[in-house]
Amino acid sequence: MLQHHCSSHKKFKLNFGALRSKEWSDIIRLCIAEFLCTMGLVVIPCAAAIESPDFYIFHLYRFHQALCYGLSYMMTIVIAGHVSGGQCNPSVTICCFIFGLFRIFDVLFYILAQLIGAIFGALVLKIMLPAKIRGNGPALCTPWIPPRSSIIRCLIAELLGTTFFLFVCCAMWDYRNRKWQETAPIKLGLTICGLVLAFGGYSKAHFNPARSMGPAIVNGEMIYLWVYLVPQILAGIAVPIVYRLVFDGMDFERPVLDSYETNDDI
Repeated sequence: MLQHHCSSHKKFKLNFGALRSKEWSDIIRLCIAEFLCTMGLVVIPCAAAIESPDFYIFHLYRFHQALCYGLSYMMTIVIAGHVSGGQCNPSVTICCFIFGLFRIFDVLFYILAQLIGAIFGALVLKIMLPAKIRGNGPALCTPWIPPRSSIIRCLIAELLGTTFFLFVCCAMWDYRNRKWQETAPIKLGLTICGLVLAFGGYSKAHFNPARSMGPAIVNGEMIYLWVYLVPQILAGIAVPIVYRLVFDGMDFERPVLDSYETNDDI
């Protein structure tokens, strides 16, 4: 799950000029995993966001979006959790770095792969959906302000949603939770479902800078991008600091998974 790579990445000697070919191949593999899963995290929930009169009639539209977003997040963790951690989110990567489990070298490669994956996913979505479905309003899944919301409400919604999600991530990285990792995809997926249901009416419930930037760049709609990026990045910086300060009595140098303590043959 998310913390797999945070612990195992200590096997890399992260000196840019001294990386061996095996280490480069590992980094490429991790980046491919992040690229593919971030692309899926853009394509699948956004494809499910097509407005349907039937869902409006039965008041199921937001539940439909929340369920699809949560299930797609479960999918990404199952696919890439054992490879790269299945982060698919620059805020999670920044949080992991400040938490003390990543190095700046890792952050650069991860975020680059995530952003490229999000852009590619938005391109696939734009090609896949006919213009009559995309409509004349804001492009599908681009960061914008819902009609009944405002900039302040959207800022607060993205901040709260990203904050709660990152607190769950930090709890999953806590070594005291390592006995309950088998259900990590379910926990994180249901967390996303709940957050989308709670805050989807005030923002587009992205909670992910890559998911905001990809469609915004592809569709050229950047006017409200800052409303999403500022709270998402702020949460990525603040949450790990608060978690470490508040939940004391923790040995943060202790590896999350003992099976990687002796993995020094690379």
